[in-house]
Amino acid sequence: MIRLYRRLINGALRACLNLKYGTEPIPLSKISLWWGRTWGPDGLHPMSEQPLKGSSLTNEFLSKALKDEIFNPWSMSPMVLNILEAHIRNHRPSRVLELGSGLSTLCLARYMHEAGHGDVEPPLVVSVEQDERYATLTRQRLKDFGSDMEAEVIVAPMAPQEIEGHATRCYDLGSTALQKYRGQFDLLVIDGPSGEPGARFGTLPLARDFLTKGAWFFLDDAARDSEVGIAQAWNNMTGVNVIGLSMVGRGVLIGRVS
Repeated sequence: MIRLYRRLINGALRACLNLKYGTEPIPLSKISLWWGRTWGPDGLHPMSEQPLKGSSLTNEFLSKALKDEIFNPWSMSPMVLNILEAHIRNHRPSRVLELGSGLSTLCLARYMHEAGHGDVEPPLVVSVEQDERYATLTRQRLKDFGSDMEAEVIVAPMAPQEIEGHATRCYDLGSTALQKYRGQFDLLVIDGPSGEPGARFGTLPLARDFLTKGAWFFLDDAARDSEVGIAQAWNNMTGVNVIGLSMVGRGVLIGRVS
């Protein structure tokens, strides 16, 4: 019964926020008013979400190629991927850095292919994966799609680190092939690592050396309490501007770095 009440109250809250803001980012100051005041943990995060198929993607090629593919709760929502497609079409980044590989890697590679990339040498998408098994699966899917030249998957295991004064575990990027791409990414998409609550705090600080000035970042699963806390911590860092949280899918945080 309590779970049912939580679902109803938190669902009503999300509905109100969606009614006012739609897919537009809700300012972090507004999100902070609700954070910790909802009924139960992760009050802004949907308690359950109906798995969607690839047919929900707005991209014509992908909606056909992935029409029967189930985007499970560990995959980025097609609704979030549609937002990323619009961003890439409008802003035309030269390269994309993704943290956490999978179906989203296939989609990002396709978006970049269709957007065009001028004189930029491939890969146009570089995806960092913590698990060799998943990296191998993603590489094979990219090959099957004919996108293996446009996207590269790099393995970076998790390691204990101190980042911005926080003791945490995050990707060990120090000796990876990512080093040759310093200062080359205009867009950062964060959908990993998989780990304990707060594990994604270190992602943006670790990635900053690889980003261009003014690069955009998107953080998936951002309606969880731990991710709202991460957003507040990031927004206090010099040169980071958290624009807001879009209540699409499981929430996506949008911001820029300078």
